[in-house]
Amino acid sequence: NKIRENEMIGHRIEQGSVKTTHQEKWLRLLKALGVSEEEIKNIDPKEGTRNYVAELSDIYSTAEWQVAAGAFASQGRSAIEEYQAVVALVKNNFTVNAKDLEVLTDVIGTASRYNNTNHILDKAVFDKEAKDLVWQGVSRQLEIRQEFLNSLERYLESI
Repeated sequence: NKIRENEMIGHRIEQGSVKTTHQEKWLRLLKALGVSEEEIKNIDPKEGTRNYVAELSDIYSTAEWQVAAGAFASQGRSAIEEYQAVVALVKNNFTVNAKDLEVLTDVIGTASRYNNTNHILDKAVFDKEAKDLVWQGVSRQLEIRQEFLNSLERYLESI
Protein backbone atom coordinates (compact mmCIF):
# COMPACT_ATOMS: atom_id res chain seq x y z
CA ASN A 1 0.00 0.00 0.00
CA LYS A 2 2.92 2.35 0.74
CA ILE A 3 4.25 1.74 -2.78
CA ARG A 4 0.89 2.75 -4.25
CA GLU A 5 0.85 5.91 -2.11
CA ASN A 6 4.31 6.88 -3.38
CA GLU A 7 3.15 6.35 -6.98
CA MET A 8 0.32 8.79 -6.37
CA ILE A 9 2.43 11.63 -4.93
CA GLY A 10 1.57 14.74 -6.91
CA HIS A 11 -1.70 13.18 -8.06
CA ARG A 12 -5.16 13.00 -6.58
CA ILE A 13 -8.24 11.01 -7.45
CA GLU A 14 -11.37 12.98 -8.24
CA GLN A 15 -14.62 11.38 -9.37
CA GLY A 16 -12.80 8.14 -10.13
CA SER A 17 -10.05 9.59 -12.33
CA VAL A 18 -6.48 10.61 -11.57
CA LYS A 19 -5.77 14.35 -11.64
CA THR A 20 -2.23 15.66 -11.98
CA THR A 21 -0.66 19.05 -11.40
CA HIS A 22 0.13 19.19 -15.11
CA GLN A 23 -3.55 18.68 -16.00
CA GLU A 24 -4.56 21.37 -13.53
CA LYS A 25 -2.15 23.83 -15.16
CA TRP A 26 -3.61 23.10 -18.59
CA LEU A 27 -7.11 23.61 -17.21
CA ARG A 28 -6.07 26.93 -15.67
CA LEU A 29 -4.74 28.10 -19.03
CA LEU A 30 -7.85 26.97 -20.92
CA LYS A 31 -10.10 28.78 -18.44
CA ALA A 32 -7.97 31.94 -18.73
CA LEU A 33 -8.45 31.71 -22.50
CA GLY A 34 -12.22 31.67 -21.99
CA VAL A 35 -12.93 27.98 -22.49
CA SER A 36 -15.94 26.95 -20.40
CA GLU A 37 -16.11 23.99 -18.01
CA GLU A 38 -18.62 22.35 -20.37
CA GLU A 39 -16.33 22.77 -23.38
CA ILE A 40 -13.42 21.33 -21.39
CA LYS A 41 -15.49 18.30 -20.36
CA ASN A 42 -16.43 17.66 -23.99
CA ILE A 43 -12.91 17.91 -25.42
CA ASP A 44 -11.87 14.79 -27.30
CA PRO A 45 -8.41 14.14 -28.68
CA LYS A 46 -8.36 14.98 -32.36
CA GLU A 47 -7.15 12.54 -35.00
CA GLY A 48 -4.05 14.65 -35.69
CA THR A 49 -3.02 14.49 -32.04
CA ARG A 50 -3.60 10.74 -31.82
CA ASN A 51 -1.56 10.22 -35.00
CA TYR A 52 1.26 12.45 -33.73
CA VAL A 53 1.56 10.57 -30.45
CA ALA A 54 1.32 7.17 -32.15
CA GLU A 55 3.96 7.97 -34.77
CA LEU A 56 6.44 9.38 -32.26
CA SER A 57 5.84 6.40 -29.99
CA ASP A 58 6.57 4.11 -32.92
CA ILE A 59 9.90 5.84 -33.59
CA TYR A 60 10.94 5.77 -29.93
CA SER A 61 9.95 2.14 -29.40
CA THR A 62 10.75 0.37 -32.69
CA ALA A 63 13.31 2.37 -34.66
CA GLU A 64 17.04 1.83 -34.49
CA TRP A 65 18.48 3.70 -31.54
CA GLN A 66 20.27 6.26 -33.73
CA VAL A 67 16.96 7.13 -35.44
CA ALA A 68 15.28 7.50 -32.04
CA ALA A 69 18.17 9.68 -30.80
CA GLY A 70 17.85 11.95 -33.82
CA ALA A 71 14.09 12.29 -33.33
CA PHE A 72 14.53 12.97 -29.61
CA ALA A 73 17.15 15.66 -30.22
CA SER A 74 15.04 17.31 -32.89
CA GLN A 75 11.92 17.29 -30.77
CA GLY A 76 13.72 18.75 -27.77
CA ARG A 77 15.25 21.58 -29.75
CA SER A 78 12.05 22.55 -31.54
CA ALA A 79 9.83 22.39 -28.43
CA ILE A 80 11.45 25.44 -26.86
CA GLU A 81 10.91 27.58 -29.96
CA GLU A 82 7.33 26.43 -30.42
CA TYR A 83 6.33 27.00 -26.81
CA GLN A 84 7.94 30.45 -26.79
CA ALA A 85 5.90 31.34 -29.88
CA VAL A 86 2.70 30.06 -28.26
CA VAL A 87 3.38 32.07 -25.09
CA ALA A 88 3.92 35.23 -27.17
CA LEU A 89 0.73 34.55 -29.15
CA VAL A 90 -1.33 34.06 -25.99
CA LYS A 91 0.14 37.14 -24.28
CA ASN A 92 -0.57 39.28 -27.34
CA ASN A 93 -4.16 38.12 -27.76
CA PHE A 94 -5.48 37.36 -24.27
CA THR A 95 -5.38 38.82 -20.79
CA VAL A 96 -3.39 36.22 -18.86
CA ASN A 97 -0.97 36.24 -15.98
CA ALA A 98 2.21 34.27 -15.29
CA LYS A 99 0.30 31.62 -13.32
CA ASP A 100 -2.07 31.07 -16.28
CA LEU A 101 0.92 30.48 -18.56
CA GLU A 102 2.73 28.19 -16.13
CA VAL A 103 2.01 25.00 -18.11
CA LEU A 104 3.80 26.51 -21.11
CA THR A 105 6.62 28.32 -19.31
CA ASP A 106 7.36 25.22 -17.22
CA VAL A 107 7.99 23.27 -20.42
CA ILE A 108 10.24 26.02 -21.78
CA GLY A 109 12.23 26.14 -18.54
CA THR A 110 12.57 22.38 -18.25
CA ALA A 111 13.47 21.95 -21.89
CA SER A 112 16.01 24.78 -21.71
CA ARG A 113 17.70 23.28 -18.65
CA TYR A 114 17.79 19.71 -19.88
CA ASN A 115 17.95 20.11 -23.63
CA ASN A 116 21.62 19.72 -24.20
CA THR A 117 21.20 17.08 -26.85
CA ASN A 118 24.65 17.68 -28.30
CA HIS A 119 26.07 14.95 -26.08
CA ILE A 120 23.51 12.49 -27.44
CA LEU A 121 24.30 13.41 -31.01
CA ASP A 122 28.06 13.29 -30.37
CA LYS A 123 27.69 9.69 -29.19
CA ALA A 124 25.27 8.69 -31.95
CA VAL A 125 27.14 10.15 -34.91
CA PHE A 126 30.34 8.16 -35.10
CA ASP A 127 30.31 7.11 -38.75
CA LYS A 128 28.45 7.85 -42.00
CA GLU A 129 25.88 5.08 -41.48
CA ALA A 130 25.06 6.29 -37.95
CA LYS A 131 24.89 9.90 -39.17
CA ASP A 132 22.39 8.87 -41.86
CA LEU A 133 20.25 7.07 -39.27
CA VAL A 134 20.28 10.10 -36.95
CA TRP A 135 19.28 12.30 -39.87
CA GLN A 136 16.41 9.91 -40.65
CA GLY A 137 15.16 10.42 -37.08
CA VAL A 138 15.48 14.20 -37.28
CA SER A 139 13.72 14.27 -40.65
CA ARG A 140 10.93 11.93 -39.56
CA GLN A 141 10.27 13.87 -36.34
CA LEU A 142 10.05 17.12 -38.28
CA GLU A 143 7.69 15.53 -40.85
CA ILE A 144 5.46 14.16 -38.09
CA ARG A 145 5.42 17.53 -36.33
CA GLN A 146 4.56 19.31 -39.59
CA GLU A 147 1.70 16.87 -40.20
CA PHE A 148 0.43 17.55 -36.68
CA LEU A 149 0.65 21.33 -37.11
CA ASN A 150 -1.12 21.11 -40.49
CA SER A 151 -3.94 19.09 -38.91
CA LEU A 152 -4.15 21.64 -36.09
CA GLU A 153 -4.39 24.47 -38.60
CA ARG A 154 -7.18 22.68 -40.49
CA TYR A 155 -9.06 22.07 -37.25
CA LEU A 156 -8.73 25.69 -36.12
CA GLU A 157 -9.93 26.94 -39.50
CA SER A 158 -13.00 24.69 -39.22
CA ILE A 159 -14.21 26.08 -35.90
